[in-house]
Amino acid sequence: CLVGSEMCIRDSYIHAQSNYNELFTRGEEFRSKGLYTKALPYYEKAEKVVKANSHKLALWRVMAESYKETADYNKSRLYYEQILHTFKNFPYKDDVLLNLSDIYLLTGYYEKVIELLSPLNLRKGEDKRLINLSNAYAQTGNSQNALALLDTAISQHATSKDSIFRSAIQNKGYICLLYTSPSPRDTR
Repeated sequence: CLVGSEMCIRDSYIHAQSNYNELFTRGEEFRSKGLYTKALPYYEKAEKVVKANSHKLALWRVMAESYKETADYNKSRLYYEQILHTFKNFPYKDDVLLNLSDIYLLTGYYEKVIELLSPLNLRKGEDKRLINLSNAYAQTGNSQNALALLDTAISQHATSKDSIFRSAIQNKGYICLLYTSPSPRDTR
């Protein structure tokens, strides 16, 4: 192939795409078994050859999730932020925002959680948004906002008593215990 020729460029792209697919698939095999540390080297190699933006989005997402699972929160955060910086609208943006808010909570960036989640009203994941946002408010000393958000989550799940309801009740009890002042007792 002549360097710079259209055919050579196309062949190079096809070869890189084939390598990407093989590497990504191998990484997925490990990730599906919960073997994140074994999956990550394949994803990292795939990242070096990936060309299509749609593939970058999928790759960065699984890399962020895998780094989160291995407790490498800094790398996870960087990939989630890279996704949001590179892609403005995509099908699972709400999931990326919620996962990034988890990372911010785990690493103590409570103000970033508030900045990220406050303006949103999610169709899918609204309960998690309320709980993560309430945790961030509590950690920044705003127990009133935290409790109000938890009350919303509790009222939305009062009839089902599901895991969201139980989580909101537990968080509310924790916030009340730690962040609200006790009421004065009658000493008569």
